Amino acid sequence: MNDTECLIKEKSFPFIILAVLCSLSGLVAVFGNVLVLLAIYTTRSLRTTSNLFIASLAASDLLVGSIMDPILAVRTIRYSYLGKQALTDPHHPFKVAIDFLWIQAVVVTTFGLMAVSVDRYVAITKVFVYEAFFTTKHCIYLISIVWLFSFLLASLRLYVPVSNIGALWVAIAVISCGIPFSVTLYCYFGIFRAARKQLKRIVNETTTKTSKETRRLEEARHRKTAWTIGIVIALFFFLWFPSLVVAAVNLTLPDGCKKTYFAQTVWIWIEWIAYLSSAVNPWVYSMRSAEFRTACKLSLGLQRARVIPEEMISRSKARPSVIDNAGIPGVASINLSTNTLNGYPTSKRSDDKNSNYLLPPVS
Repeated sequence: MNDTECLIKEKSFPFIILAVLCSLSGLVAVFGNVLVLLAIYTTRSLRTTSNLFIASLAASDLLVGSIMDPILAVRTIRYSYLGKQALTDPHHPFKVAIDFLWIQAVVVTTFGLMAVSVDRYVAITKVFVYEAFFTTKHCIYLISIVWLFSFLLASLRLYVPVSNIGALWVAIAVISCGIPFSVTLYCYFGIFRAARKQLKRIVNETTTKTSKETRRLEEARHRKTAWTIGIVIALFFFLWFPSLVVAAVNLTLPDGCKKTYFAQTVWIWIEWIAYLSSAVNPWVYSMRSAEFRTACKLSLGLQRARVIPEEMISRSKARPSVIDNAGIPGVASINLSTNTLNGYPTSKRSDDKNSNYLLPPVS
Protein backbone atom coordinates (compact mmCIF):
# COMPACT_ATOMS: atom_id res chain seq x y z
CA MET A 1 0.00 0.00 0.00
CA ASN A 2 1.51 3.36 -1.00
CA ASP A 3 1.15 6.58 0.96
CA THR A 4 -1.50 8.10 -1.28
CA GLU A 5 -3.84 5.24 -0.42
CA CYS A 6 -3.62 6.25 3.24
CA LEU A 7 -5.28 9.59 2.61
CA ILE A 8 -8.82 9.77 3.94
CA LYS A 9 -11.63 11.40 2.06
CA GLU A 10 -12.09 14.57 4.07
CA LYS A 11 -15.65 15.01 2.87
CA SER A 12 -16.66 12.21 5.24
CA PHE A 13 -19.16 13.23 7.93
CA PRO A 14 -16.83 13.06 11.02
CA PHE A 15 -14.44 15.54 9.42
CA ILE A 16 -17.25 17.95 8.63
CA ILE A 17 -18.36 17.71 12.27
CA LEU A 18 -14.79 18.40 13.45
CA ALA A 19 -14.50 21.41 11.14
CA VAL A 20 -17.74 22.83 12.57
CA LEU A 21 -16.56 22.19 16.15
CA CYS A 22 -13.24 23.92 15.43
CA SER A 23 -15.04 26.92 13.98
CA LEU A 24 -17.43 27.18 16.91
CA SER A 25 -14.71 26.82 19.56
CA GLY A 26 -12.64 29.41 17.73
CA LEU A 27 -15.52 31.90 17.74
CA VAL A 28 -16.22 31.26 21.43
CA ALA A 29 -12.50 31.67 22.26
CA VAL A 30 -12.23 34.94 20.34
CA PHE A 31 -15.41 36.40 21.84
CA GLY A 32 -14.64 35.30 25.41
CA ASN A 33 -11.01 36.39 25.47
CA VAL A 34 -11.69 39.73 23.79
CA LEU A 35 -14.32 40.30 26.47
CA VAL A 36 -11.84 39.43 29.24
CA LEU A 37 -9.20 41.79 27.81
CA LEU A 38 -11.79 44.54 27.36
CA ALA A 39 -13.07 44.07 30.91
CA ILE A 40 -9.56 44.36 32.37
CA TYR A 41 -8.74 47.38 30.21
CA THR A 42 -11.92 49.32 30.98
CA THR A 43 -12.46 48.36 34.65
CA ARG A 44 -10.16 50.07 37.10
CA SER A 45 -10.64 47.55 39.90
CA LEU A 46 -9.53 44.69 37.62
CA ARG A 47 -6.15 46.26 36.82
CA THR A 48 -4.28 44.21 39.41
CA THR A 49 -0.96 42.45 38.96
CA SER A 50 -2.65 39.04 39.01
CA ASN A 51 -5.04 40.15 36.29
CA LEU A 52 -2.12 41.30 34.16
CA PHE A 53 -1.08 37.65 34.00
CA ILE A 54 -4.67 36.66 33.24
CA ALA A 55 -4.68 39.24 30.43
CA SER A 56 -1.53 37.61 29.05
CA LEU A 57 -3.21 34.20 29.16
CA ALA A 58 -6.29 35.67 27.47
CA ALA A 59 -4.09 37.12 24.71
CA SER A 60 -2.52 33.70 24.17
CA ASP A 61 -5.95 32.05 24.10
CA LEU A 62 -7.11 34.72 21.65
CA LEU A 63 -4.30 33.76 19.26
CA VAL A 64 -5.28 30.10 19.52
CA GLY A 65 -8.92 30.89 18.83
CA SER A 66 -8.22 33.28 15.96
CA ILE A 67 -5.36 31.38 14.26
CA MET A 68 -4.99 27.78 15.42
CA ASP A 69 -8.67 26.81 15.42
CA PRO A 70 -9.30 28.13 11.88
CA ILE A 71 -6.15 26.40 10.59
CA LEU A 72 -7.27 23.13 12.15
CA ALA A 73 -10.74 23.55 10.61
CA VAL A 74 -9.17 24.05 7.19
CA ARG A 75 -6.89 21.03 7.62
CA THR A 76 -9.78 18.73 8.45
CA ILE A 77 -11.52 19.40 5.13
CA ARG A 78 -8.59 20.05 2.79
CA TYR A 79 -6.06 17.30 3.42
CA SER A 80 -6.84 15.73 0.07
CA TYR A 81 -6.18 19.06 -1.67
CA LEU A 82 -2.98 19.87 0.21
CA GLY A 83 -1.63 16.35 -0.16
CA LYS A 84 0.14 13.94 2.16
CA GLN A 85 3.20 16.15 2.25
CA ALA A 86 1.39 18.67 4.44
CA LEU A 87 1.02 15.97 7.07
CA THR A 88 4.26 14.04 7.18
CA ASP A 89 6.97 16.02 5.40
CA PRO A 90 8.73 18.09 8.11
CA HIS A 91 10.05 20.48 5.42
CA HIS A 92 6.63 21.52 4.18
CA PRO A 93 6.02 25.24 5.03
CA PHE A 94 2.49 24.50 6.24
CA LYS A 95 3.77 21.81 8.60
CA VAL A 96 6.57 24.06 9.87
CA ALA A 97 4.16 26.95 10.47
CA ILE A 98 1.75 24.72 12.41
CA ASP A 99 4.57 23.34 14.57
CA PHE A 100 5.89 26.86 15.25
CA LEU A 101 2.49 28.16 16.33
CA TRP A 102 1.78 25.07 18.42
CA ILE A 103 5.06 25.39 20.34
CA GLN A 104 4.57 29.12 20.88
CA ALA A 105 1.02 28.66 22.17
CA VAL A 106 2.01 25.90 24.61
CA VAL A 107 5.08 27.71 25.95
CA VAL A 108 3.42 31.10 26.49
CA THR A 109 0.47 29.42 28.22
CA THR A 110 2.41 27.09 30.51
CA PHE A 111 4.93 29.73 31.53
CA GLY A 112 2.11 32.25 31.94
CA LEU A 113 0.33 29.84 34.28
CA MET A 114 3.59 29.31 36.14
CA ALA A 115 4.05 33.08 36.50
CA VAL A 116 0.55 33.64 37.89
CA SER A 117 1.04 30.70 40.28
CA VAL A 118 4.24 32.27 41.59
CA ASP A 119 2.37 35.58 41.87
CA ARG A 120 -0.33 33.97 44.06
CA TYR A 121 2.26 32.04 46.09
CA VAL A 122 4.28 35.15 46.94
CA ALA A 123 1.12 37.21 47.60
CA ILE A 124 -0.07 34.71 50.20
CA THR A 125 3.19 33.55 51.77
CA LYS A 126 5.47 36.63 51.50
CA VAL A 127 3.31 39.74 51.61
CA PHE A 128 6.10 42.31 51.97
CA VAL A 129 8.17 40.76 49.19
CA TYR A 130 5.08 40.77 47.00
CA GLU A 131 4.40 44.46 47.58
CA ALA A 132 8.03 45.33 46.83
CA PHE A 133 8.64 43.17 43.78
CA PHE A 134 5.32 42.40 42.09
CA THR A 135 4.67 45.91 40.88
CA THR A 136 2.87 46.62 37.62
CA LYS A 137 6.16 47.51 35.95
CA HIS A 138 7.89 44.31 37.04
CA CYS A 139 4.92 42.18 35.99
CA ILE A 140 4.89 43.74 32.53
CA TYR A 141 8.61 42.96 32.22
CA LEU A 142 8.01 39.37 33.29
CA ILE A 143 5.12 38.89 30.85
CA SER A 144 7.23 40.36 28.03
CA ILE A 145 10.04 37.91 28.82
CA VAL A 146 7.59 34.98 28.74
CA TRP A 147 6.29 35.99 25.31
CA LEU A 148 9.79 36.60 23.93
CA PHE A 149 10.96 33.24 25.26
CA SER A 150 7.97 31.47 23.65
CA PHE A 151 8.83 32.87 20.22
CA LEU A 152 12.54 32.10 20.61
CA LEU A 153 11.84 28.51 21.64
CA ALA A 154 9.33 28.05 18.81
CA SER A 155 11.87 29.41 16.32
CA LEU A 156 14.07 26.37 16.97
CA ARG A 157 11.62 24.44 14.79
CA LEU A 158 12.81 26.55 11.85
CA TYR A 159 16.46 25.59 12.21
CA VAL A 160 16.70 22.12 13.78
CA PRO A 161 17.66 19.44 11.20
CA VAL A 162 15.04 16.85 10.32
CA SER A 163 17.14 14.12 11.93
CA ASN A 164 16.81 15.90 15.28
CA ILE A 165 13.07 16.68 15.16
CA GLY A 166 12.28 13.88 17.62
CA ALA A 167 14.83 15.20 20.12
CA LEU A 168 13.42 18.71 19.67
CA TRP A 169 9.90 17.59 20.60
CA VAL A 170 11.18 15.79 23.68
CA ALA A 171 13.07 18.92 24.75
CA ILE A 172 10.00 21.09 24.08
CA ALA A 173 7.85 18.78 26.22
CA VAL A 174 10.30 18.95 29.14
CA ILE A 175 10.81 22.71 28.91
CA SER A 176 7.24 23.76 28.19
CA CYS A 177 5.44 21.31 30.47
CA GLY A 178 7.80 19.60 32.88
CA ILE A 179 9.41 22.72 34.35
CA PRO A 180 6.31 24.98 34.56
CA PHE A 181 4.07 22.29 36.05
CA SER A 182 6.69 21.33 38.63
CA VAL A 183 6.97 24.95 39.78
CA THR A 184 3.18 25.34 39.69
CA LEU A 185 2.58 22.26 41.85
CA TYR A 186 5.15 23.50 44.36
CA CYS A 187 3.46 26.91 44.50
CA TYR A 188 0.00 25.50 45.04
CA PHE A 189 1.18 23.13 47.72
CA GLY A 190 2.70 26.14 49.48
CA ILE A 191 -0.45 28.25 48.93
CA PHE A 192 -2.83 25.83 50.59
CA ARG A 193 -0.42 25.07 53.42
CA ALA A 194 0.03 28.80 54.10
CA ALA A 195 -3.72 29.40 53.85
CA ARG A 196 -4.39 26.92 56.66
CA LYS A 197 -1.73 28.51 58.86
CA GLN A 198 -3.02 32.03 58.25
CA LEU A 199 -6.61 31.05 58.99
CA LYS A 200 -5.56 29.52 62.33
CA ARG A 201 -3.48 32.60 63.19
CA ILE A 202 -6.35 35.00 62.43
CA VAL A 203 -8.72 32.97 64.62
CA ASN A 204 -6.26 32.87 67.53
CA GLU A 205 -5.17 36.52 67.43
CA THR A 206 -6.71 38.90 69.99
CA THR A 207 -7.49 41.72 67.60
CA THR A 208 -10.63 43.76 67.11
CA LYS A 209 -13.57 42.16 65.37
CA THR A 210 -13.39 44.62 62.46
CA SER A 211 -9.66 44.07 61.93
CA LYS A 212 -10.06 40.30 62.09
CA GLU A 213 -12.95 40.37 59.63
CA THR A 214 -11.00 42.59 57.22
CA ARG A 215 -8.03 40.25 57.27
CA ARG A 216 -10.28 37.24 56.87
CA LEU A 217 -11.91 38.75 53.80
CA GLU A 218 -8.53 39.67 52.32
CA GLU A 219 -7.23 36.14 52.81
CA ALA A 220 -10.45 34.73 51.33
CA ARG A 221 -10.01 36.93 48.26
CA HIS A 222 -6.45 35.71 47.72
CA ARG A 223 -7.54 32.09 48.16
CA LYS A 224 -10.42 32.50 45.72
CA THR A 225 -8.06 33.93 43.11
CA ALA A 226 -5.67 31.03 43.71
CA TRP A 227 -8.50 28.52 43.32
CA THR A 228 -9.60 30.16 40.06
CA ILE A 229 -6.10 29.93 38.62
CA GLY A 230 -5.90 26.36 39.93
CA ILE A 231 -9.03 25.44 37.97
CA VAL A 232 -7.56 26.98 34.81
CA ILE A 233 -4.33 25.04 35.33
CA ALA A 234 -6.21 21.77 35.91
CA LEU A 235 -8.28 22.31 32.76
CA PHE A 236 -5.15 23.07 30.76
CA PHE A 237 -3.45 19.93 32.04
CA PHE A 238 -6.36 17.61 31.27
CA LEU A 239 -7.02 19.14 27.85
CA TRP A 240 -3.39 19.42 26.70
CA PHE A 241 -1.83 16.36 28.31
CA PRO A 242 -3.45 13.93 25.79
CA SER A 243 -1.74 15.83 22.97
CA LEU A 244 1.65 15.25 24.60
CA VAL A 245 0.93 11.54 24.92
CA VAL A 246 -0.26 11.27 21.32
CA ALA A 247 2.75 13.28 20.11
CA ALA A 248 5.05 10.84 21.91
CA VAL A 249 3.27 7.89 20.28
CA ASN A 250 3.53 9.60 16.90
CA LEU A 251 7.31 9.84 17.26
CA THR A 252 7.52 6.05 17.57
CA LEU A 253 5.62 5.41 14.34
CA PRO A 254 7.57 4.76 11.14
CA ASP A 255 7.23 7.23 8.30
CA GLY A 256 4.64 6.29 5.73
CA CYS A 257 1.08 5.10 5.77
CA LYS A 258 0.72 4.57 9.52
CA LYS A 259 2.03 8.02 10.35
CA THR A 260 -0.24 9.64 7.78
CA TYR A 261 -3.31 7.74 8.96
CA PHE A 262 -2.52 8.48 12.61
CA ALA A 263 -2.16 12.20 11.91
CA GLN A 264 -5.45 12.35 10.03
CA THR A 265 -7.60 10.27 12.35
CA VAL A 266 -6.22 10.76 15.88
CA TRP A 267 -4.00 13.81 16.07
CA ILE A 268 -6.46 16.36 14.66
CA TRP A 269 -9.12 15.41 17.24
CA ILE A 270 -6.56 15.60 20.05
CA GLU A 271 -5.47 19.02 18.77
CA TRP A 272 -9.05 20.28 18.93
CA ILE A 273 -9.41 19.03 22.51
CA ALA A 274 -6.22 20.92 23.43
CA TYR A 275 -7.40 24.13 21.78
CA LEU A 276 -10.72 23.83 23.60
CA SER A 277 -9.08 25.21 26.75
CA SER A 278 -8.81 28.60 25.04
CA ALA A 279 -12.59 28.71 24.69
CA VAL A 280 -13.24 27.50 28.25
CA ASN A 281 -10.87 29.72 30.24
CA PRO A 282 -12.75 33.06 29.86
CA TRP A 283 -15.91 31.51 31.26
CA VAL A 284 -13.97 30.13 34.24
CA TYR A 285 -12.85 33.67 35.08
CA SER A 286 -16.40 35.03 34.80
CA MET A 287 -18.03 32.18 36.73
CA ARG A 288 -15.54 32.50 39.57
CA SER A 289 -15.46 36.30 39.79
CA ALA A 290 -18.40 38.64 40.26
CA GLU A 291 -16.05 41.47 39.26
CA PHE A 292 -15.44 39.93 35.85
CA ARG A 293 -19.14 39.22 35.37
CA THR A 294 -20.08 42.80 36.17
CA ALA A 295 -17.25 44.24 34.07
CA CYS A 296 -18.23 42.07 31.09
CA LYS A 297 -21.85 43.20 31.38
CA LEU A 298 -20.71 46.82 31.53
CA SER A 299 -18.48 46.30 28.48
CA LEU A 300 -21.38 44.80 26.53
CA GLY A 301 -23.77 47.52 27.68
CA LEU A 302 -25.94 44.99 29.52
CA GLN A 303 -25.56 46.81 32.84
CA ARG A 304 -25.12 50.43 33.86
CA ALA A 305 -22.61 51.56 36.47
CA ARG A 306 -24.23 52.53 39.76
CA VAL A 307 -23.50 56.01 41.04
CA ILE A 308 -23.06 57.36 44.58
CA PRO A 309 -24.40 60.95 44.74
CA GLU A 310 -22.01 63.58 46.05
CA GLU A 311 -24.61 64.56 48.68
CA MET A 312 -24.44 61.07 50.15
CA ILE A 313 -20.64 61.24 50.30
CA SER A 314 -20.80 64.66 52.03
CA ARG A 315 -23.33 63.52 54.65
CA SER A 316 -21.24 60.47 55.40
CA LYS A 317 -18.00 62.35 56.07
CA ALA A 318 -19.23 63.20 59.54
CA ARG A 319 -19.71 59.51 60.24
CA PRO A 320 -17.12 56.73 60.56
CA SER A 321 -14.82 56.33 57.59
CA VAL A 322 -16.41 53.07 56.50
CA ILE A 323 -20.04 53.06 55.40
CA ASP A 324 -21.62 49.61 55.61
CA ASN A 325 -23.72 48.85 52.55
CA ALA A 326 -23.93 52.58 51.75
CA GLY A 327 -27.66 52.16 51.40
CA ILE A 328 -27.12 50.43 48.07
CA PRO A 329 -27.82 46.70 47.60
CA GLY A 330 -24.75 44.69 46.73
CA VAL A 331 -22.25 47.25 48.06
CA ALA A 332 -20.34 46.03 51.11
CA SER A 333 -18.35 49.07 52.25
CA ILE A 334 -16.85 52.34 51.05
CA ASN A 335 -13.71 53.78 52.57
CA LEU A 336 -14.05 57.56 52.25
CA SER A 337 -10.49 58.34 53.25
CA THR A 338 -9.07 56.43 50.28
CA ASN A 339 -12.07 56.43 47.94
CA THR A 340 -12.16 52.65 47.83
CA LEU A 341 -14.96 50.13 47.65
CA ASN A 342 -14.28 46.67 49.09
CA GLY A 343 -10.58 47.45 48.73
CA TYR A 344 -10.92 48.66 45.12
CA PRO A 345 -10.60 52.32 44.09
CA THR A 346 -13.72 54.19 43.05
CA SER A 347 -13.58 56.65 40.20
CA LYS A 348 -15.24 59.94 39.34
CA ARG A 349 -17.06 60.44 36.09
CA SER A 350 -15.05 62.92 34.08
CA ASP A 351 -18.19 64.41 32.55
CA ASP A 352 -20.13 64.79 35.81
CA LYS A 353 -19.99 68.29 37.29
CA ASN A 354 -21.48 67.03 40.56
CA SER A 355 -18.48 64.70 41.00
CA ASN A 356 -20.58 61.60 41.56
CA TYR A 357 -18.62 58.43 42.21
CA LEU A 358 -18.89 55.43 39.92
CA LEU A 359 -18.97 52.12 41.74
CA PRO A 360 -16.58 49.46 40.46
CA PRO A 361 -17.79 45.85 40.11
CA VAL A 362 -18.64 44.26 43.44
CA SER A 363 -17.52 40.73 44.24
